[in-house]
Amino acid sequence: MLIALLAQSVGDARIVNYSGIVRGATQKLVKEELNGQRDDALILRLDGIIDNLQTGRGGIPAQQELQRRVSDRAGRAEKACGAT
Repeated sequence: MLIALLAQSVGDARIVNYSGIVRGATQKLVKEELNGQRDDALILRLDGIIDNLQTGRGGIPAQQELQRRVSDRAGRAEKACGAT
């Protein structure tokens, strides 16, 4: 039981860490775009991390409930930004 709780905590920590990476990289990307600079490599990296957070693929072990909430919020954010 203890090992299962530790494994869950590690998974949660990874999700929080990757979410922070997305937040920081998004801020950087917006700043670059406002200065007229495109950063396609960063966009691709963010797309990959967000996809991994939504699906649980790519070594980010998302719990089903947390994964569902992340996916729902990401979907709302995409809709608000006009992404398809």
